[in-house]
Amino acid sequence: MLRVLCVFFVLGAAYPVSAQSLESSSTWLQGFDDWISELAEVKATDFQYSIGAGMGVAPDYAGGDNYKALGLPLFQIRLRDTLTVDPLGVRFRIWRSDCCRFRLFAGLSESRGADADTPVAKLPDVDRGMNLGFVFEGRIVGPLAFRLNGRKEVAGGHGGVTMSPSLGVILRTSDQRYSVIPEVATTWANGRYMNAFFGVTPVGSAASGLAPFAASSGFREVSLRLTSTYRFNEHWTMIGRLQASRLTGDAKQSSIVRQAGDEDQGLIGFGFLYTF
Repeated sequence: MLRVLCVFFVLGAAYPVSAQSLESSSTWLQGFDDWISELAEVKATDFQYSIGAGMGVAPDYAGGDNYKALGLPLFQIRLRDTLTVDPLGVRFRIWRSDCCRFRLFAGLSESRGADADTPVAKLPDVDRGMNLGFVFEGRIVGPLAFRLNGRKEVAGGHGGVTMSPSLGVILRTSDQRYSVIPEVATTWANGRYMNAFFGVTPVGSAASGLAPFAASSGFREVSLRLTSTYRFNEHWTMIGRLQASRLTGDAKQSSIVRQAGDEDQGLIGFGFLYTF
């Protein structure tokens, strides 16, 4: 029977589900869902789903220094190893070998909003749109695994392109009860994406007090992640994640970060999931 994941990360369940909550849940799940499935040695033999809930803390927006407690419901539905649906979007496998697999992706893109008491709130919001892309992932040798996510926004929002490679080590006990994945990841973004999230136009500068800045394409950040799971029984699993990121390139140099934010970004959270 297929074991499917649903993680719900983010602290403070008193907060309502919102656009910011959805954004944070997407951040938590990136590069996380299928490796956790592999930890539990998921064999996609049928249809199954999971639900979960949890808590965590994340920045208000990319480059911000104001952290928020959030709480979200998440879900994941999986049909064999072919189709996966969760808050990130829909992934459809079109090719698989003994070492790797290639999947097509469709889902919501990133957005940005900020609290009214920050200068960034005076800048135009970045609306959410629709991403199309791919996921190429697999094992290199032993517990060493890789993933490459490619995304292009095709409707609404910023119209940008991102490429996110990551490298992780999948470690687990022989009884499959405890698992941990240390991981390093980075994201390259094109100029349209970087300008949408880190650029400041002269008009935006006059409204916010932030210095004008034109962002160019390049690597946005480097991240270290640690993801861990503990299985209580066949149905219940506890999941935790720590992430530390440092903005790089024009993301780091942006006046949004230098004047009103922080180049160092962090995430922390845990959750529980129930697999049917």
